[in-house]
Amino acid sequence: MSVVSLRLPDEVDERLAREAKLANTARAEIARRAIVEYLDRQERERLVATLVAEARAGYGDTDVRREALAAANEFALAESEALDRAEANARAARRRVPTRRKPGRR
Repeated sequence: MSVVSLRLPDEVDERLAREAKLANTARAEIARRAIVEYLDRQERERLVATLVAEARAGYGDTDVRREALAAANEFALAESEALDRAEANARAARRRVPTRRKPGRR
């Protein structure tokens, strides 16, 4: 595994530290997750852009082209909404403070 060093504004560093404490996880783990989520989102956006570009180029000015563009745009909207919901759920889950277990229970 490689090591990456980066500078964060003080405010971002404080927020990261606070989130790590609430989530009971390392700051590096939060940074890793954020980078993976960003890269996944970029790849999906490029895929959708490619689909739209292919639809525009491959179908000319026809009803098929309009249907393909509408389907690609619908897919992009649905995917974006699903991603937003998943990210909101993940943020909410990370913010929940773990409950303490009763002594003697595992």
